[in-house]
Amino acid sequence: MTELTELKKNLIQFTYDRTEHEHDELSETWKLLDSKAQASAGIAGVFVAASFAFVRNTALQIDVTEKWLLSLALIMLAASIFSAVVAMLIRSVAMPLSGSDTAISVGDILKQPESELAERQNNLIVDVVIQWANVNARIKELLIKKGRRVEFSQASLVGASVIITTMTLYAIYCAH
Repeated sequence: MTELTELKKNLIQFTYDRTEHEHDELSETWKLLDSKAQASAGIAGVFVAASFAFVRNTALQIDVTEKWLLSLALIMLAASIFSAVVAMLIRSVAMPLSGSDTAISVGDILKQPESELAERQNNLIVDVVIQWANVNARIKELLIKKGRRVEFSQASLVGASVIITTMTLYAIYCAH
């Protein structure tokens, strides 16, 4: 094998390894955002349940300020849950070359003369890298949207928490 051919092979392999690593990182980020969305929805759900218990226990014998604060908190909690659920919706992304497709491609390559095998192998790897790069680009687009939704969900949850804390302190110190 010539030095130039070895260099070409190493560059192609380097590109493949980087693309595969990027896909792994994007997959981990996807899982992390899903976990954060699940946690946000769960916490918001607890707050909503607590709000219903609060309303039931007070029999709506609360003043106008408390009603407005509670309404605003519930709207923010609902927005948090909705945004988290939308972030967790299943999105379809095409997979790069599947195992069975790879087997077919490799089978075709192996039917070629030995003198062409190295070049055909390199071409297959380049094709796979291009497919992976396209998939990675699509995942990045979806991750940006997912991240924004999770961020909104968490911001709404924090806002609702501040309002509920304010409402609770108001009830303790200022109510009747």
